[in-house]
Amino acid sequence: MNRRAVSGILAILLVMGALLLVFNIQLVEASGTIYIRPDGSVDPPTAPIHRDGDRYTLVGNISSDGDGIVIERDNILLDGAGYTLLGIGLPDWGILLGGRRNVTVRNMKIGAFWGGVFLHASSETSIVGNHIQHGWQSHTANYYGIALSYSDSNTISGNDITANWFDGIYFYGSNYNIISGNNITANFRCGIRFEAEGHATSHNTIYENNLENNDCGICLSEGSSYNTVNENNLENNNRGIEIFYSSDWNRICENNMEDSSCAITIHKSSHNAFHHNSLLNNDLQVLLSLSPSNSWDNGYPSGGNYWSDQYHGEYADLYHGPNQDRPGGDGIVDAPYVIDENNQDNYPLVKPPVPPGLSADLVRRQAWPEHNHFDVSKDEDGYQTLHAKVENTGNQTMWCRAVFYITRNDGVSTVIESESLFVERDHTVEFSAAFGILTNADTGRYYVSATCEYSHNKIVWGQGEKEKSFKFTVAP
Repeated sequence: MNRRAVSGILAILLVMGALLLVFNIQLVEASGTIYIRPDGSVDPPTAPIHRDGDRYTLVGNISSDGDGIVIERDNILLDGAGYTLLGIGLPDWGILLGGRRNVTVRNMKIGAFWGGVFLHASSETSIVGNHIQHGWQSHTANYYGIALSYSDSNTISGNDITANWFDGIYFYGSNYNIISGNNITANFRCGIRFEAEGHATSHNTIYENNLENNDCGICLSEGSSYNTVNENNLENNNRGIEIFYSSDWNRICENNMEDSSCAITIHKSSHNAFHHNSLLNNDLQVLLSLSPSNSWDNGYPSGGNYWSDQYHGEYADLYHGPNQDRPGGDGIVDAPYVIDENNQDNYPLVKPPVPPGLSADLVRRQAWPEHNHFDVSKDEDGYQTLHAKVENTGNQTMWCRAVFYITRNDGVSTVIESESLFVERDHTVEFSAAFGILTNADTGRYYVSATCEYSHNKIVWGQGEKEKSFKFTVAP
């Protein structure tokens, strides 16, 4: 068993142990399924759900040995208010919606069902800010966190989906949905899994999710095509992204894939586009079988992906141009990255790639606490404003400032300091510094690292323990 499989199992066991504490709660007695009827009534009326018009709010924890809550009405909000819905015995679905439209389910803990939330033939529904995870009864754990069948134009956002027996999120025959900003960890099969099998699962968008310690981070299979997967963090999964069996024309861009046994696996699928991804410290970067026609770069000068196992030293980028034969570097490695005889990245990147436009993103956003967050914005005069939130967790009040180290992809660099502010202990202060982007000559990829410095007298400065990095692009 390899080291990542062992670490993944340990992570799952730790999560499951922690959930014993999470679900150490007092529950009302099981009374069968609770319904929100088409006329808006709650059945049975003794259920701990308060109705205010089309807003339904839990006022206590609920357990059920069948389906938990079945929603039969459109245009409503179900607010869990932080309470728990728990399956006992041999339950079915925690929240069940069939043929519904414009329903929001939020702020609820759901565990120990066959599946946490199930949408069938439903649309314009939002599943937001829920904790969907394993209960303490292993034989009644969630098999699926959230599942959709034949459901279009829904949003799954900001949920914590942890330690489900099968998949964190599962789609079958569902299109034009958005999966964003979820924390999807330690699921026994896939963090996110799409299947089609003759029924389209296409034009879905998966972005800005954190997927860690799953057996597979994201799996597109059985004809799942024309989906977009971008700006996700996939870390310490056994397999990062899998694309199987006629899952074609998907776009996989600007993702971080790190510390996996295999970052990308493709079998019998073609015309998928991979570019501006970071592939870092994976045992195997790409595994291909019967899949000759996929693309691994976005042409010149946009470039391809960053491959950590390729040489990136001082002699890696001496030339530029479509053929990399003109003197002078351009942020692209002069030699292609060869995957096999039919697949190569013609323009691999010297440094981890950046998102397009003028917004900023963090290289390792999941690795740092929120109070060390750095960001960037642009005003009407063409200036970038760099922002830093710094928390003083020490036992003394002191002067602090943010220092930004900025390097453009052509080697031009500068250092910018914010003003100094007196920060009391256990307080957080936001710093900012302006960085001028005034002409087309200043366009390019920028790499920024930032630290917090501190001082008792504003003369001698020390450096804080944490350093943060991000990157952004200034387009012509």
